[in-house]
Amino acid sequence: MATNWQQVVDEVKTYRTYYNGLPASASSYKKKGYFISKEELFSLLKQKDANSLLDGIRIYFGANMVEGNMVPTVHVVACEKDASSPDLMNDYNIGDTVPGSATLVADTHPCPIYCGKSNILNK
Repeated sequence: MATNWQQVVDEVKTYRTYYNGLPASASSYKKKGYFISKEELFSLLKQKDANSLLDGIRIYFGANMVEGNMVPTVHVVACEKDASSPDLMNDYNIGDTVPGSATLVADTHPCPIYCGKSNILNK
């Protein structure tokens, strides 16, 4: 699927407007984006079997509440194809209770502080 970059830029700008309106008390929670290293991605994708990869990742949005203001976060888990429907992806090793320590969640590196060079998305 082709990326509509103008839509991406507009949505990031909308988020940034919200982000900039958060109170000073939320400053330490405010993040522009998250970096996930290839090592983290491979750790997620290899957790079922070291010789093969799971089928993808899913990104969940979470939030911290600071003085009644929602400050978004992200959490990344691995997924595998559903045995009965290859169009569906199931979160790997996650059920209706908190998973054990064997199930991985990617270590994300937030911006700020791990920001790269400024660009149209990372101003």
